[in-house]
Amino acid sequence: MEEGKKLEVEFKQTAKGSWYIGSLKVGADNVEELNTFIDSTVIFLHTKVDKMNKSIESRDFHPASPPAIELNDEEKRLFEKLRSMRLDLAKAENTPPYMIFHDSVLKRLAKAKPITKEEMIEVDGIGERNFDKYGVYFLTVIRNYSLGADNRG
Repeated sequence: MEEGKKLEVEFKQTAKGSWYIGSLKVGADNVEELNTFIDSTVIFLHTKVDKMNKSIESRDFHPASPPAIELNDEEKRLFEKLRSMRLDLAKAENTPPYMIFHDSVLKRLAKAKPITKEEMIEVDGIGERNFDKYGVYFLTVIRNYSLGADNRG
């Protein structure tokens, strides 16, 4: 609620002793219970409003996208070899290529040129499970490329 705004609420008690706040029936048997209910409700609503405000503030924040990964000509050739390997694996598994590794992961591999499991797992987007399933294929491509056996356009 904006600062300085007031909220007006009508409190009623029926002839049978039931309390109402606006159209909300409150299960209070006496004024003390009603006050306790009101206090806890105000605290609850204040907490909810704070959470909603924080949610709105966080939606207004748009972190910058990660910078595009720029590859030199050599890295581009390796990237294409890695994409080709990914496509072969995807066809064999009848799955979309991006489910194996996203292009951004392949670009990071082309930049880093890992040759060991430990180095490959350090690349963002590759975990133990992905490595166990696909790592040897991609390491083979990178090793062959790095040794010159497969780095001709």
